[in-house]
Amino acid sequence: MTIKRVILEADAAEPICFLLTAYIEATRFYVRQNEGFARLMHLPLGDVDDIRARLAELKLLSCDALLNENGIYGDMLDEAIDIFSAAFNRLQFLAWEKQRQSISKAGGCQIAVVGVKSSV
Repeated sequence: MTIKRVILEADAAEPICFLLTAYIEATRFYVRQNEGFARLMHLPLGDVDDIRARLAELKLLSCDALLNENGIYGDMLDEAIDIFSAAFNRLQFLAWEKQRQSISKAGGCQIAVVGVKSSV
């Protein structure tokens, strides 16, 4: 089973953050030579916004690498984008699911349409 698969199947944020931290630890040794890539692989890992920002920066580095051939290890960069994307998407889904469940437990939401109030 791959790290990406475990992240996509995780049912809580903690294992996702743990696996993403382990991935960063494992790759930091290899990316030290590239300052841009190494800057994104620092610890500690922050919240979902931090993961989103790092993912955006990785994608920019990928575009830059394609345009300028600036020496970034292409396979490692693609893998990092894949892992960070999986983590970010799963964390977003878990947050959405938690919000949906809390709304459901509260008895649904109230919707008002042209003066008619109804419960969903």
